[in-house]
Amino acid sequence: MAISDKEQSDNGKSAGGRPFEVYYVEDQVLITGPDEQGIPEGETRIERVVDAVNRRFDVRLVPARGGEMSPLQLQWDLTEEDWECLEGLEVIPPELLKCLQVPLVMRPYDIVREPGDDRQRLVEEISRFINAEAEEVADPDELDPCVRIEPNWVIGYQYSVAGSPFGIPETAVQADEFWEQWALKRIGLIQNDMRATRRCGQGVRVGVFDTSPFKVQGCPMPAAPGHPPLLTVVHPEVFDQFPELPPPNLPNRPDPPDLNSHGLSVAGLAYAVAPHSDIYLYKVLDRHARGNLYVLCCALVEFINSVLGNRDAPNGGIINLSLGVAMPAKRRKEHIGTESVFALDSVLALAHCLGLTVVAAAGNESTRQGPPKSAGFPASQPYAIGVKASNYCNERSCFSNKGDVTAPGGDGYDCGEGMGGDCACPWDKVTGAERRKYGLVAPVLPDEDKFPHGFARWLGTSFATPLVSGLAALVREHHGGPSPSVVSSKILGHVSEGVEEIEGCDEIEGGIIYLPDYLLILP
Repeated sequence: MAISDKEQSDNGKSAGGRPFEVYYVEDQVLITGPDEQGIPEGETRIERVVDAVNRRFDVRLVPARGGEMSPLQLQWDLTEEDWECLEGLEVIPPELLKCLQVPLVMRPYDIVREPGDDRQRLVEEISRFINAEAEEVADPDELDPCVRIEPNWVIGYQYSVAGSPFGIPETAVQADEFWEQWALKRIGLIQNDMRATRRCGQGVRVGVFDTSPFKVQGCPMPAAPGHPPLLTVVHPEVFDQFPELPPPNLPNRPDPPDLNSHGLSVAGLAYAVAPHSDIYLYKVLDRHARGNLYVLCCALVEFINSVLGNRDAPNGGIINLSLGVAMPAKRRKEHIGTESVFALDSVLALAHCLGLTVVAAAGNESTRQGPPKSAGFPASQPYAIGVKASNYCNERSCFSNKGDVTAPGGDGYDCGEGMGGDCACPWDKVTGAERRKYGLVAPVLPDEDKFPHGFARWLGTSFATPLVSGLAALVREHHGGPSPSVVSSKILGHVSEGVEEIEGCDEIEGGIIYLPDYLLILP
C-alpha cells in the first residue's frame, strides 16, 4: 500500500498538471503571525507581508473560504509572569517560544492569478520567499521572523503518510476478541482476564483528531457491545467550509479505501486503556482519511479551550494525533525553506505550554526499508510523544518509523527477513486462531457485509498511538494532572521487553509500554 517518495513526485500532479500539489491544497497558503501593528502604522504585520507577496509575485492573496470571517486566534490570556511559571518550556525552540508570547492569528489565503498564469510550484515559491534566509530571497526589511507563509498542507492518509492505516477486512472478528487481544495483554493492561490497575483515566479529556463515521455530532449510543460508551463526536463547522480533497492521481494504484471508522477505532483503543476518560472524536479528515492543516488547527484550538478551566476535565487533556503531514521534512526544507510546519508547531507548542500532553503516530513509511526512517511530523517534535509500533513478536513492526516509545501496532512475525521485506503479511495463508497474532482489534460501525459484529483488525502506528494516549490518561489521573514533561518521563521510564518469552523473537530496542511496572503500585 505504501509507495516511495519518488513515485509521489513523479506521479502526483494536480488537475492543472502542477507537481507536488498532491501534498497541499492547490493555490492556497496559510499565514500565521502576530496580530500587531507593523511599520508603517495602520497596517498589521501580516498585511505587510501579504502586500510584499502580491508585489513580488504579481498575484492577489485573498482570504480563503472557511477562513474569511475571522482569523483563528492562537493566544490565551497569559501575562509575562504566567509564561515564567509555565513548565516544560525548555523543549520549545527559543525562536518559536518568542513568537508564541505575542498574540498570534492564523488565516488561509487563496492565490488569485492573472489569466494564463500557470507557474508551477507557486505555493512553494511564495512560502520560500518568506521563510528562507533573508539574504537568499528578499530585502531583509520586508521579512518578519514571526510571520510565516506555508502551504495549507494535506494531512492524514496518503499511502505512505505518517500514521496511515492498514485495514484487514475480516468478517469473523468478534466483540470478545477486543478485550482478549494480544496487544492489551502485551502492555500488561489485561492479566488473568482482568484489568491490572484500578486507574481508568477519570477526569481526563482525550481528543482524537481523525475521521468520523457518524453522520451527526453529539454523544452517540454505542453501536455494538464493547464500543466506547463515553464518546462525544464533534464535527467542526470549518470542516464543511473546505471542499473535499480529490484523491491523488497515481497510475496503477487502487482507489483510496473508505476509512470513515478509522477515528472510531482509534478512540476505541484509547477507551480500552482509559475507559473512564472523557473521549472527544473531532472530525478533521474525510472518508479517505485526508484533510488540511487549517481545519486541524481550528479543531485543536477548540479542544484546548474545552480543556482549560473545565471542571469536567480537572486532570487535564491528551491530544491524540494518529496522522501526520505528508511532505517529508527534507523536501519541505528544499521547497519551502523550512522543515517545520509553523502553524501546527505553534498550536501544539502552545498546548504543551498550557499543560496538555501531545501523543502522535511516528508513521508507517519504513516499509521495504532496512533501518527505519525518522518519525514524521509532528511526532518528531520535542513536545510530542512519538509512538512507534511493535508486533506480536515484540519486534519493530516492519512498516514503523522511529519513535520515542513503542506500543503494539501489529503485522506479524514473518513479514520479511531482517525487516527488509515488503511487509506483505500472509493474510491469505493464516486462518483461525492464528489470525489473532496479527493486527489490533478495534470498534467500527457495524456493516452487514464486512463487519457485522462492529469490529475490525488493523495495522499501523495509528493504532499504537491511542494505547499510549490511554496510558497518559492513567498517569494524569494518578498525579492529578501533572505537566506534560512529567507524563512523558513516567511513560518513557516504565517500559518492558514484554511479559513473556516468545521463541524466535528479538527484543525491541527501547522496550514497549508496560503498565504494571508503574501502575500496579497504585492504591
